[in-house]
Amino acid sequence: MFCSKCGKEISDKAVICPHCNVPTQNMSREMMGKLERKKEEQEGREKKYNEILNKIDNIHSAEEWNALIIRINLLGEYKNSEELLKKCYEKKPQIEAEDKYKTACEKLKSDNIYNVEKSIRLFNALGDYKDSKEKSKQANSLLKELEDKKARIEEEYNRKLKIRKMIIVGTIILVIALFIVFGISNGEY
Repeated sequence: MFCSKCGKEISDKAVICPHCNVPTQNMSREMMGKLERKKEEQEGREKKYNEILNKIDNIHSAEEWNALIIRINLLGEYKNSEELLKKCYEKKPQIEAEDKYKTACEKLKSDNIYNVEKSIRLFNALGDYKDSKEKSKQANSLLKELEDKKARIEEEYNRKLKIRKMIIVGTIILVIALFIVFGISNGEY
């Protein structure tokens, strides 16, 4: 028997030409369907594999990293998915550092003392990552400003509270004095 595509001689029992992989007339419809499904599955895995391969170097957050790890695990033992996992795990510290850095930068934009303190802790934990040391100094300056502002507001509040207390006490003394004066003049005492 000869292959209908490449014309080379093949076994009479051959289901697929060993030279060009074209199905012969010996292949049943069922086998043809299985072969097509297997081919589609293989193409789908290849597409997913290539997507993951292209995405590995563009991971910028822990969320993206976790999603990629799941996708690699779903590939199973396809090609060198173990190597892809290894590459992802090598990037994990960098991704975590970038997430901490972004969080610290967001907290630094706040005018909330707690958030600025948190940004200082994050920047200090990052050490030499990017400009963390400079950002930590910036955050410390902002924290000092916010604490000074808070102290001024508390001082002003306490001053106003003291004045209110003095007014209330003065009013009470005045009322008592008026009762005494008017009570004595009316002969009630």
